Parts: sequence; C-alpha cells; structure tokens
Amino acid sequence: MKAVIKAHCTNEYGDCPDFFVVDVTADLMERIEQLNRLCQNGIISITAECHEGQWGGPGVEEEMRLFGQELVVDRNFVWFQIYRKHQDGHIETESVLIKTLKADFEAGKEIVYYGDDSDELQITYEESLSETQE
Repeated sequence: MKAVIKAHCTNEYGDCPDFFVVDVTADLMERIEQLNRLCQNGIISITAECHEGQWGGPGVEEEMRLFGQELVVDRNFVWFQIYRKHQDGHIETESVLIKTLKADFEAGKEIVYYGDDSDELQITYEESLSETQE
C-alpha cells in the first residue's frame, strides 16, 4: 500500500515538501507495531532511523538538502520526520493512527491519503507525478 501523508515544517518560517510518500509493506508495518509495543512503562515515544519513503516529488530531497530521516512511534500514532540543512526545526508528517494505518493496509488498499484535507493532498501528489512526466 502506498501512503501519502501531509507534511509540515515545525519552523513557521521554514520551507518544506508538501507530502511524504511511503510504501507500507508487511515489514514496515511489523516494525511500527514492534516499536509501538515498546511504548509503555513511561516510554512516551520511540524514534528510529528510517530509509523508506520519499519527501515530495522526485528530486525534492536533494534540492532541499534533506537528511536524517526518522520514524517516530508513540502509544497510538506513527509519523515520519526529517531535517533540512541550515534550517531550524524539522519537517514532519501528520500523525497517523496506527490502527487506521493497519486497517487500511490489511484491507489491501492501493493508495491512501492522510492529512487534514485528503482531497487537496491527492491533487498535490498527482500534480507532482504529472510534472515529472512532462
């Protein structure tokens, strides 16, 4: 399943990609669930190195000089974050409820959009695909 997740910058003056897209595989889903199980007995969240996915359309990561991608899991949610060279703060995706991600994955959905306005996110994502085909 392909998950397209709305992204935002934690620095109000920062610039960032509009979305993060990741292939949710059985391995990634299991990793998220393993990290989620560790979030108990006072552990609020766990941050792990992550190499899956792409921020924005093709070439955006290099153009924006992004580095240090992380997967963050807490008791209920999962999100991804990354840093931009020479910019305060970081870039992160919207939080996705782990139960929702798992249900969508198990339902065999091909592509899912997560964000406060999934229709707008879909348009933005599809436009980025068409720009690379021109």
